[in-house]
Amino acid sequence: MAGFRGTVFDIPITRDVELHALEWPSDDDLKSETLGGNRDFSPLGRMGWVEVGITLDEEEAIIDDIAESQDPGTAYRGWFETNEESDEPALCGFDLGTNALAAALSAARCIPFYSCNGGAFDDGHHEKYPLVAFFCPTGIFPFVFAAAEKAGAGLEYNHAGGLSIFARNVDALIGAAAALYERRKEIDAVEGVPDVEID
Repeated sequence: MAGFRGTVFDIPITRDVELHALEWPSDDDLKSETLGGNRDFSPLGRMGWVEVGITLDEEEAIIDDIAESQDPGTAYRGWFETNEESDEPALCGFDLGTNALAAALSAARCIPFYSCNGGAFDDGHHEKYPLVAFFCPTGIFPFVFAAAEKAGAGLEYNHAGGLSIFARNVDALIGAAAALYERRKEIDAVEGVPDVEID
């Protein structure tokens, strides 16, 4: 992974979360256009694992191209401007480095409601480090925890009562997505999980 793959943030990585403290949104919350308090909430719907695999490959390829360029900053800006001008945004339309994880969480029957790469490739972002915030069913929590641990990412509670996977760099978020993808058959076999689709 030579080259610039986004800023590396000097933050502690912790996973001090417990199953009993998880919250799930109410029916009214699920109908809200500002789920989790995000005024720019953009629902993914229910992503399929095939889409997750494609998103993983595409997001990694974009970051690889930036890393391998002679001028990563210019390469990123070129990609970003092309994407902004497109009628159909690349990936899921989120910050580069957060799309695959948001997609994987959706496929796992979690509800992602906010993501930010913390300014890994440019300025003007709300968060100080990369993260994806989501609501997590209790039956899926062990897989989410294991994925974060395998990727070297952190896991914390957020203000909305859900969880956030956070990391020092976007590669760790993508790694967490890959870890969920690897266990997709086990995840799909979990019963009693609310299957909520938000369009």
